[in-house]
Parts: sequence; C-alpha cells; structure tokens
Amino acid sequence: YMTSNSLDVAYKPSWLSMVAAMESQLSFMGKEADYDWISGITGFAFRNAVEDQLLPGAFNFNFIWFDTFLSAYDRLGVCVEIISCHEHQLTFDAHQDLLWERICQSVGNNLPPMVWENFEFGVVTGFDRELANWECAGVQGKLVHPKAKLGLGDVPFLFGAIPVKNVQFDKTQAATMALRVAVSVGFLSKPPYPTGYNAVIGVEAYRKWQQELEKDFNLYGCSHLIQTLKDARGSASLFLAKVSELYDGVTSTLLMRASERFAQVQHKLGEMSLLFPYPGEFKAGEIERSKGKEMLEDCYIMETEGLKLIATAVERLDAK
Repeated sequence: YMTSNSLDVAYKPSWLSMVAAMESQLSFMGKEADYDWISGITGFAFRNAVEDQLLPGAFNFNFIWFDTFLSAYDRLGVCVEIISCHEHQLTFDAHQDLLWERICQSVGNNLPPMVWENFEFGVVTGFDRELANWECAGVQGKLVHPKAKLGLGDVPFLFGAIPVKNVQFDKTQAATMALRVAVSVGFLSKPPYPTGYNAVIGVEAYRKWQQELEKDFNLYGCSHLIQTLKDARGSASLFLAKVSELYDGVTSTLLMRASERFAQVQHKLGEMSLLFPYPGEFKAGEIERSKGKEMLEDCYIMETEGLKLIATAVERLDAK
C-alpha cells in the first residue's frame, strides 16, 4: 500500500520481462510503444543463452546489462541514467542510496524507472519516503518492497534504468542499427564474461541445448526457455516484417524472408513446448529427448538462415 507518489502505470507481464517493463515506461511517457517493435529494436527478440543443465535464468544473465540497456534505450529515443552495482562491491550501500534518490526524483517527475526486482525486470510505480518503501509492477503483480531490500532480492543485483527525457530520432537509422545488433547477438557464441556454467549464446546455443538433452537437465529451465524463446522469436518475425517496410527493393525482400524464418522457428518452438510443457512437471524419456534434439536442429538451421538474410540486407545497406 502506497501512501504517496503513486503512478498509474499499466504493466502487461510477458516472457521477456525487460521488454514488458520498457513497453510500460514508453507508453506512460507518451511514446509509441509496440511490444514486438521494442523487442526487436532492442535486440532481445534475437537473443538466446543456454547453460549447463539448462539452468533457468540464463537468458537474462549472459549479457552486460549496462551496455545493452544503454544502447537499447538509445534506439528507442529515450535518454536514460543507468545505476548498477553488485552486492559484493565496496560501494553497494552508496549505490543503493543513489538509486533510491533517483527513484524518488523520477517517480516525482512522472517518469517510471525500470529496475531488477526478484527474478525479473519491473517498473517502479510508487514510493513512500516516510515508510522507506517502493512499489514495483512486474510479473508477480504490484508488490511493495522496503528500501533496504533494493538490489537484494532472491537474485541479488542493484539495477535501475532511470528515464530522463524523450529525444527525437531517425527511426530508419535506429532500425538499421538494430539489424546489426541482431546479427551480432545471433552469431556471437561466447558471453561477454565467463561463468562457471559454460554458457553458450546466439544460434550456437541450440547446439549446446541438444547436448544438454542427452544428460541430466533442469526440466523447469528447459520448459521456461522454450516459452521465452517462443515469445522472442515471434516478436523477431513481426519486427522484421515491420522493418522491411522502411526499405525498398531487395533489402525489403531479404528482411521479409528473414521474418518468415523466425516465424518458422517460433512455430517449431511451439511444437517443442508440447513435448516439454511449462512449468516443467513432466518426464523426459528417450522419445522426448530425441524429438527435442531434432526440433532444435530445425531451429538452428532456420535461425541461421534468417540471420544470414539479415546480414546480407545489412551489407546491401552499407554498400549504398
């Protein structure tokens, strides 16, 4: 319950919680906020990440948040201040105080910040200085947290993206930048920093996934990743179809063909979700493992084709 400073922000939960949070922010700020467009222009629609045992959450943790979000907001025409700090850093307390102040200022200015909550990204919708608590709209609904728990949830990390102002920008230029991002995140297989879970990112993550299906793996993590990727690849397909309208001739055709490939990947992941239903209460026998590996092979082939089509489109744009 918030006694003061509450914003009426609409938050629609999705598998890509960072995109849901950005959609809420943009919509509240009066900007064009289409979920699939945001998903694609930020590059999240094209990401993948698989770790040992198919541990859940790999998708969210195998990119550098600071860099990724700064450039993602740039392509949305939003100037943001990003505050991030790990709980083991020496300056954590100071950063926690700083983020708290920025949250209060931002909400007071009718600009909802995005934060990392417990397991997902959410939007701060209110605060109370006297009670020292803040309200967050996220995948679990609206929850109130004490200031002291900021950045210290179940998966602890202090992160806030504070919107400062809207900026006029060239939509076609942003789209071209996003296409470059799609190719780079698709064809990069090593995460920017190593972890103990041998993560593989990009299209090569499908190969890692196939290998994990031959061993003991996390049923929940497998089913959760299927749902997340199904959402992401659906957005990738729709984004590419919309982006194709910004260009002409062969470039437009290449992007429409890439859109079809990502739609096929989404469809294949839909079939796979029947084998490995969410939230992971199922038995994975030899038949499921074997069929799952075949489906992932199809995803690998079709997504690689899609990324190559995007890469060719970008080459043509560069040649001009």
